Amino acid sequence: MKKPIILFIFLFFSFSALANGPTMHWLEGNWSGTGGDINSTFNWTITLSYKADESTIKLAYPSHSCGGTLKIITIETGKANCIENVTYGLGGCSTGLKVTIDQESDGSITLMYYYTENSVAKSTAKLTRK
Repeated sequence: MKKPIILFIFLFFSFSALANGPTMHWLEGNWSGTGGDINSTFNWTITLSYKADESTIKLAYPSHSCGGTLKIITIETGKANCIENVTYGLGGCSTGLKVTIDQESDGSITLMYYYTENSVAKSTAKLTRK
C-alpha cells in the first residue's frame, strides 16, 4: 500500500515543478552598471530592479534621464526575453527594443538590445547586484 502513495507523491511534485517552469528568482533585487552601443562610443548608466514573479522589470538610464519597464515575454533558466517600454524621457532613449537578460556565472547579468526587425545586437550592458 505504501508504494502507490509514494509514487503518487513523487509524480505530484514532479508535475508541479514542470508546470511552474523556470523562474526568475536569480534576477530579484536591484542592479546597476553601464551599457553602450556596439559600433560606437555611445554609452550610458543603467539601473534595474525586479521583484519575483512580476511580469515587468523596472529600469532607468540615469545618464540620459529616461527609463521605463521591460515586459517579460519568455523565461528560460537564467535567461529572459523582454520588450522595452520607455515611459519617460523619450527624447534620450529608444523604445520598443527587444532585450535579452542573461545570468552570468560571476553573478552579474548581461543585457543585449536588438531592434525588433533585426537579430544583430545594437547595444549591450553589464550589471551587478547592489
